[in-house]
Amino acid sequence: MSMVHSVSLRWFCVLMLWGICAVEGGDWPQILGPHRNGTAEGEKLAEKWPSAGPKVVWERPVGSGFAGIAVAEGKAVVFHREGNDELIEAHQAATGERLWKVSTKTTYVPSISEDDGPLCVPTIAEGIVVCFGAAGRLTAVELASGEQLWSRTLAQEYGAPSGYFGAGSSPVVYGGKVFVNLGADRKSAGLIAVDLKTGKTIWNKTKEQASYASPIVTEIEGEVTLIFITRLNVLGVAPEDGRVLWEFPFGKRGPTVNAAAPVIDGTRLYVTASYGIGGVYAELSKDGAKEIWADEMPFAAQYTTPVPAEGAWYGIDGRKDIGRGTLRCVSLEERKEYWSETEFGVGHLIAADGKLVILKDEGELLLVRADSKKFSPVSEFQIDDGTTRAIPALANGLLYVRGSTKVRSYDLR
Repeated sequence: MSMVHSVSLRWFCVLMLWGICAVEGGDWPQILGPHRNGTAEGEKLAEKWPSAGPKVVWERPVGSGFAGIAVAEGKAVVFHREGNDELIEAHQAATGERLWKVSTKTTYVPSISEDDGPLCVPTIAEGIVVCFGAAGRLTAVELASGEQLWSRTLAQEYGAPSGYFGAGSSPVVYGGKVFVNLGADRKSAGLIAVDLKTGKTIWNKTKEQASYASPIVTEIEGEVTLIFITRLNVLGVAPEDGRVLWEFPFGKRGPTVNAAAPVIDGTRLYVTASYGIGGVYAELSKDGAKEIWADEMPFAAQYTTPVPAEGAWYGIDGRKDIGRGTLRCVSLEERKEYWSETEFGVGHLIAADGKLVILKDEGELLLVRADSKKFSPVSEFQIDDGTTRAIPALANGLLYVRGSTKVRSYDLR
């Protein structure tokens, strides 16, 4: 079996497993899309863009923060800060018309970054929007009406430290529970599960410190498993009671962060971080995670999660604060680099329709063919709105981009 067919078959199996977190076609209801892997199925994108860039469908002002947009059931949810309030807003995904707004107070004061807004992408599941603010406040709102169901200051309740940049791991929802990488290590609430509809704590476990990597849900030999990257470890966790099924060390003490989400390649797991940490590729089974290899190549990603497309993996290696990142196309299974584009910069990738949509954090938006033979850029243009660090969202042909002052919707069809 060829490498391309082998990878494609494994990803078909993974997408079938992701049916445990069912979403409507065309939705982008959480960080990194419906499968938390940066891919959007069923999208039909234009082969190239006009020289002036794709059409702007709508735009709205936005406050501080780097939380990306979540899209579900025809609504685009924006999470940002104005003054001492964190705002959760729903807009018509097609027109930008604001439908409702929910405000909660925040006490977060940044210690390193100048930005004081939320980092976590909203999670939409079972008709409920869940937002995790920079100060560790977890809030649930009914998507249809904007009615606030509950709100808890989890970090304050459990004594979780704020970290370098505030809370930044987007919660995941499965089976009516919200799972949070909280990091309240002194009160055995490194990880916590609360009821989606009531906010009541179901379990809190481990003495793990938090990371900026968002957890995922997968299935290993028939057993649904949560995978968390914490400050210094990777854990497989049982969703029903928080039991740690397996773990392995990952990360370094000192001024480092783990921020890229874990990715699943069939029965294998890949995790990556910068700051001299590198990546680990491991085989998963009920018996645990068996390391296949560990290396700073091909990716030592600061916060970009690699994405699968057309039988290969694409990602950005390197750090923004030390030089410029390198875009790479690789086979994780073969530990092989197909090509690399140095001095590329850092940003986020979305895979759709045999293409990559790449948004650099300085506003450059690119359309690139997913081609393992060579770097194949098709179109590019510059978004004039300061920093574009927030992860973009792609739903029903519309790309939602958050800049320093605006949220814009672009038609990529």
